Amino acid sequence: MNTSRQHLDRRNFSFFQVTTAAFVLIAYCGCEYQVETPSTLAAASSDSDSARDISDSEKTDTTSTNPIPNSTADERPARPVDQNAADRTFYVTPTGDGRMDGSDWANAATAASLQELLSEKVTAGDRVVLGSGQFPQFSVSKGGSPSQQITITGTDTGGGLPSIQGRWKETNPKYHAHSWNAISLADGVSHVRIGGLQFSGFLYGVKATNNRDIELFDLSISRCREGISLNGLTDSTIRNCQMIGYAKRGIRFDRGCHDLVVADVAADATGGQDAWPTEAFPFGFAVEDGDGNHSIRFERCTARNNVFPGEPGKYWNGDGFVAENNSYDLTYVDCMSIGNSDGGWDDKSRAPRLIGCIAARNKRGFRLWNVRGDNEHPARLENCLGVYNKSVGGSGSSDGLWLCGTVEAERCTFHNNATAAIAIENNGPGGKLRAVDCILSSDSQVASKPLVLKESGTTYEAIEVVQWNGSLDDDPQYKAASSQWDGDPLDAFNSLRYGSAKGFRHGSGSANN
Repeated sequence: MNTSRQHLDRRNFSFFQVTTAAFVLIAYCGCEYQVETPSTLAAASSDSDSARDISDSEKTDTTSTNPIPNSTADERPARPVDQNAADRTFYVTPTGDGRMDGSDWANAATAASLQELLSEKVTAGDRVVLGSGQFPQFSVSKGGSPSQQITITGTDTGGGLPSIQGRWKETNPKYHAHSWNAISLADGVSHVRIGGLQFSGFLYGVKATNNRDIELFDLSISRCREGISLNGLTDSTIRNCQMIGYAKRGIRFDRGCHDLVVADVAADATGGQDAWPTEAFPFGFAVEDGDGNHSIRFERCTARNNVFPGEPGKYWNGDGFVAENNSYDLTYVDCMSIGNSDGGWDDKSRAPRLIGCIAARNKRGFRLWNVRGDNEHPARLENCLGVYNKSVGGSGSSDGLWLCGTVEAERCTFHNNATAAIAIENNGPGGKLRAVDCILSSDSQVASKPLVLKESGTTYEAIEVVQWNGSLDDDPQYKAASSQWDGDPLDAFNSLRYGSAKGFRHGSGSANN
């Protein structure tokens, strides 16, 4: 896996105002990212004539949506479609044109024929290119081969990227409104690429089951209960996608998901709009407790505004990155989690590794459990930053790093967190932290707060750790520290005093790890 790609600046983005068919999307900076992987997708449809609540495990169906990205979908030159030739390209527009056989844009097939085209005509190596306009929801029931993937991609032919519009409503989030999935991938389908599309108004944007070698790219998903829901996905890639305005989850890795790369993906539950109704509890990236979720690498991913206001005095949940106990071998590189009502990270997996990651303005920045780890399998934070973490409501402390189990932190910075820079809790096997070349700091705003809190029975080993409590001595001299900092500039917390020797430093080459 090539991981020496250029670092991506993570920028602020705001919620696009949703009307019945118009969205003002977010500007999210992407970078070129190519991975050789196969593709597959799955789904079943099941409509009910009467409104009813559903659970996460129930079936899925398909309808349509309408957001608006600026993704670039590759496209081959128009050529006649030879039904006996390999690697054919079919062109599709909402109303079709000419002979409507899909041989080129002048003879484009119609949107109404898209499902038939996918089910009966497309074979390994073929491409289906959708032009601007609205399309119906669809399912993919056939896959390609390792050397001949099936590609379904949208392109802007003058009216923006193609869109799929459904009827699911956030005001009744458990009712499908006959809009189960915008795109569903059938059980076992593999070697498929899907990208360059936008959709909204679905229970699930993409639903996939037991698929291998799938690539999802350049997808813009809004107004869905869950953006992408995956069960049994392996050897696949998700890149340059955004989920803005979801009620429950941005991406859900349910069970049996492994050997995945998730790169340059943004998940924002509310889009910064306080009135957006989330469910209990919203998560940006959720690795569930199901069988065998492991070997997942997140690169330059961003989670924001996973907020669920609970009752006063109760614990408010809502996390950016979540991983449950049965998962393992998770890596996060240059990821960011901002403005969530609980953890930037709430990771219970065995021995996760976080490199160059940032947690700001959550209740707790990094919440690492690692109760199944040990001295040989610690959770590791390398060159990470936890700043201005403060509760927006409910019970619980607000720390830069909260931990139990065994954790190592090297060259990390924890600054101006409301309760403490670090809190070590005796939970299960007890908490154990080894910190090396870290900076723990608080200025005059929170100088009276302790920098380290540890319960009885826990261990804290500090090696060349700097502590600063607002005095003139040992001031780290951060480049542009601010309580309103929202990730830009990324070097705001570079220490002018210590350089690269101590604490977090943007630009230290973490993306090459």
